[in-house]
Amino acid sequence: MSRTLKPVPRTLLHELALELLYFPKSIGKCAQCGDFFVKAESRDKFCPPRFKDGINVKDCKREYRNEYQAKLMAKRRKDAER
Repeated sequence: MSRTLKPVPRTLLHELALELLYFPKSIGKCAQCGDFFVKAESRDKFCPPRFKDGINVKDCKREYRNEYQAKLMAKRRKDAER
């Protein structure tokens, strides 16, 4: 009919390969930890939070915000001393 083939992924690795083939910008590298992840939205910069047994193990976005705020407050304190 339409003379197009749409491959059906059999494994997660095959699905990721097809994702890269059709949408190369859908795979991103985390700005905080450097791990690769599949983006939910095109503007995602951080990998999603990781949980183990219901406990938050790693949240790169929160870590990045905390570091940014700490640097910003240190700069403001330094400017206030002058």
